[in-house]
Amino acid sequence: MFKESLRRHPVPYKESTPVIREFFIENDCPYEKPWFFVDVLTAIEYAKTFPFLRLLDRLDQIRLLRRVTISCYLLHYTFVGERQDLSKLLFPDGSGLHAPPERFELAFRKVCKGVVNLATTMIKARVDVREYVLLKAIVLCNPAVSDLSPSAQKLLTEERARYGQTLFDYCMVQRGVTEGPSRFAALLNILEQLEQLAQKDKDFYVLLAASPHDDFILPYPKGHTSNRLMLEVMDV
Repeated sequence: MFKESLRRHPVPYKESTPVIREFFIENDCPYEKPWFFVDVLTAIEYAKTFPFLRLLDRLDQIRLLRRVTISCYLLHYTFVGERQDLSKLLFPDGSGLHAPPERFELAFRKVCKGVVNLATTMIKARVDVREYVLLKAIVLCNPAVSDLSPSAQKLLTEERARYGQTLFDYCMVQRGVTEGPSRFAALLNILEQLEQLAQKDKDFYVLLAASPHDDFILPYPKGHTSNRLMLEVMDV
């Protein structure tokens, strides 16, 4: 049934390749939505839709979400961004990233460059919607998170294997026995690049949190709920 469904509904590939030339732009919006907060919150709500999450105890849920939320958010951000012909890194309302203070700009540019590099990889690989959905599920089911209970590790290992097998089957159906395995390997390589980007993002927030200056900069004013959530999911 699964393979027949895939044959009936092939996923078209995107031919165009957007080039992102600018990281920071001046915003004229009188009100800016807290997009970082929205994206992180959306990633958490996404995770809560998986039945297996309810089988984990509260502490395991917290530890897992702290580790995978940023990766899920970044995968979503790069996938949605690469499907739009944009020359800038923009949020859905047209607003963009503010340039941080000069002492933070180099570190933040490394994160932005990582986002662009990941989006470029996904463009070149022509990742389709079904591959993206399965990759995101694999990211969520991470049994390697430190301090998880043995039962949580076992459950996440089983769930990851199930989604991994589904992705492999999809690649075989779409690409055939000759190209299917290499396609599967290429998609898994994207996850390695995603992990590196997530670590850069976390390192940047660690740098911000360690700032002794009064003009301590996070996306929003000091003490803002968005900042507290960001720092918690970064485990800072």
